[in-house]
Amino acid sequence: IDGFHFLSYLSINRIGGILADDMGLGKTLQSIAWLLWLRERATSDGQALPLPSLVVCPKSVLDVWAAELAKCAPHLRIQVLHDKDELNLDALRGPLDVLVLNYAQLRGSIDQLQAISWLAVILDEGQQIKNPDSKAAKAARQLRAGNRPVLTGTPPANRLLDLWSLMTFAPPGSLGDRAYFHRHFARRKDDTATERLSARLRPFMIRRTKGQVAKELPARTEESMLCEMTGIQEQLYRDELARAQHMVLNASGFDALNRQRFAILQALTRLRQICCHPALVRHDAAAEESAKLTATLELIEELHAEGHKV
Repeated sequence: IDGFHFLSYLSINRIGGILADDMGLGKTLQSIAWLLWLRERATSDGQALPLPSLVVCPKSVLDVWAAELAKCAPHLRIQVLHDKDELNLDALRGPLDVLVLNYAQLRGSIDQLQAISWLAVILDEGQQIKNPDSKAAKAARQLRAGNRPVLTGTPPANRLLDLWSLMTFAPPGSLGDRAYFHRHFARRKDDTATERLSARLRPFMIRRTKGQVAKELPARTEESMLCEMTGIQEQLYRDELARAQHMVLNASGFDALNRQRFAILQALTRLRQICCHPALVRHDAAAEESAKLTATLELIEELHAEGHKV
């Protein structure tokens, strides 16, 4: 209820903002309730047919939005854009209430999307535009909408500039331009910068943890389980690790190491991939693992046929 009231407060004051609740506290549900309120308000103001709304989210949650909208607002006409070729501007000018698409489709279809006036544009998992120079962030800023909330559980993911990028979409200008932001809020040696930034953000962002909202939930328990690598996976990992170590240790000086930084990042990525599954870096590894599994299953069948318990 507080989240819905916060979104309504933003709309009444004609500003955007960030709903930054922890994952699982119902940001999607709050947003759908707010969309229904917006449409009802637009109708009461004399609009025969309220403008459509746009939801931009990661590809993995497209169907989640579709399911939640169908459950909570079944009377709304929804289009989930799985392929950018499905975008139909005529439908948007007709009986369509909510369009749901992903960030890649936003980048690819921005020329068409920016030509439309939206009742609301919701950026779900807003950290997707944390890099202000990315194509997704630039495309989002071109959208025309009277209401522009951002949903994210991690407002500043890695650096304060992430937060500035989100705020340039939601309430543009609230944190100044990039130079102003660095000068007034991102200075590490300024002890009061954090307090000033918090004060500036207070009208535009609500942030709640599970402990604040759902106190009845038990504390999270964590268990670490170590999985030893064996066979081809272990060999691939050791070979890649040795290659990466040789590359780093033989770099002569900082400049040489800096020139190889992309190769080093690539090596780290390959090491993580090998830990997940060797087939991610070696296609023949998948066939080898499959052959081992087949041989094991055949052995089990033979032992069963001979009356052995396995």
